[in-house]
Amino acid sequence: MMKADIRWLDNPEIFRVNREDAHSDHAYYASYNDMEKKSDRWVMLLDGLWKFRYSKNAASRPADFYKEGYDDSNFDMIRVPGHIELQGYDKIQYINTMYPWEGHEYRRPAYSIENAGNGAGMFSEASYNPVGSYVCTFDLPETFQGNRVYVCFEGVEQAMYIWLNGEFIGYAEDSFTPSEFDLTPYIRTEGNKLCVEVHKRSTAAFLEDQDFFRFFGIFRSVKLKAKPCVHVEDIFIRPILWNSNIQGNLEVNAKLSMVYAKDIRVTAVLRDKGKICWSQDMKMQYSDKGTSNILQVTGALKDTLPISITPWDHHKPYLYDFCLEVRDQDNCLIEIVPYAIGFRRLEIIDKVIYLNGKRLILTGINRHEWEDALQKKKCELT
Repeated sequence: MMKADIRWLDNPEIFRVNREDAHSDHAYYASYNDMEKKSDRWVMLLDGLWKFRYSKNAASRPADFYKEGYDDSNFDMIRVPGHIELQGYDKIQYINTMYPWEGHEYRRPAYSIENAGNGAGMFSEASYNPVGSYVCTFDLPETFQGNRVYVCFEGVEQAMYIWLNGEFIGYAEDSFTPSEFDLTPYIRTEGNKLCVEVHKRSTAAFLEDQDFFRFFGIFRSVKLKAKPCVHVEDIFIRPILWNSNIQGNLEVNAKLSMVYAKDIRVTAVLRDKGKICWSQDMKMQYSDKGTSNILQVTGALKDTLPISITPWDHHKPYLYDFCLEVRDQDNCLIEIVPYAIGFRRLEIIDKVIYLNGKRLILTGINRHEWEDALQKKKCELT
């Protein structure tokens, strides 16, 4: 059984442990009725007040807080999602062109020209590298029972270790992309204890953009997800608009996971204003389980649509309703994945951008997601 290692903070070759592969962020439902109601029977938010302990560095953190029976009665409470610095801990820091430790500590990436060593202790033994220890308790919803259970952290800055009911689950450093972990082997019906240890800095700090405020903590939502026996893990949909602007293709690639081998039927369906205008079964290929107990299934299709297409553009963003249906051998619906899609053609011709054959001029602004939170904090201080 793998155990967490504090030295992963110093090792640029380790940035994920037991984390699920990246995949599309699609919604999924058990039926069309659930989809229309946007039922959350397979999703549960863990947002809210969590128990919390702030430590200045790894050496002073409560290293055993994840163990069952540990007394965390003296922990504070903190709101999740939320940056630690905006809730009364540590300090806010803005950095433009330098690393956040410049002028205080000399650090260079492991194995770089200026640091021939492996960087041992660079972050794990630092005198200043704050740690947030989070604890959340929950019961499993009835709709989750009998299904695989995963936890998804949509954003954690910067490195995190995760335990469930005293068992190590995984590690991740991807601050601004979701990290998902399988909780199934250790999940209980009642009295689950999820523990997350967040470190402000790791080797990932060398890769982050400089021109923004440096925060840390669980700053985006945390979700529990239940996955049925057959589940669409990843889907890629590519609507292709031809030069005529009224005809096109649709390409679909999907990856499914299956607890046990069974015959399934996967159908791509396209609707226009509620009416089916195209549907096609996907040809599925089954792969070996390998070291996992989960069977992987992949499918792909490319078809010319027998309809007159209404293009999408920024003045008239016309969308079609796409659904991927997964059914068993008795034609019973197991899962449905909806997506709103539009047909457009984006090109660069002689350094000019064209949308559906017409010149497109783009303007924009660089705005971080926590601007509103900072403005609120400023108002509180004044």
